[in-house]
Amino acid sequence: MRWTRIATWTLASSGLWMAACHKLPAFSEDGAWLSQAPGGGLVADAESPLPDVPVPIGFVALEARSVGYVTRDGVRMVRHVYQGRAEMVEAVEFYRQELERRGWKRRHEDNTGNISALHYRKGPETLLVRINSRYSVLTIRLNIDPVESSYDRRHLSRPASYTEGR
Repeated sequence: MRWTRIATWTLASSGLWMAACHKLPAFSEDGAWLSQAPGGGLVADAESPLPDVPVPIGFVALEARSVGYVTRDGVRMVRHVYQGRAEMVEAVEFYRQELERRGWKRRHEDNTGNISALHYRKGPETLLVRINSRYSVLTIRLNIDPVESSYDRRHLSRPASYTEGR
């Protein structure tokens, strides 16, 4: 009987702690206060630095870890990092919908525990959206590369020794 009370109390208090975690203040690595996203899902920020790769409202850029430029061929090379508060599932669904709406074609996804990687292509560019969840903060890494220097070109081409039907 006593064991049952202890187990019930432990489960109840851990449930309250987990619920409270989303209500506690959270800060980005740069010290910016991160507000909890309002209910109803994530919404694209109209002031996103990359118009065709939006960032959810409430997410802040980590300037020290972000860089971008355009190659001589007019293709972007971008490494942007953002942090904010949301559920992993919401962020993955946000990028699936928003990127498709902006002309990106999904290649594949990798989901392992608290990390999701979404791979896209549009014209001469590839995009990797890497979403990492730690405590109540999501970190979103956006990498845009020319197709020629991307993982697809380097690792998915067949070696010279490849023969059909082997």
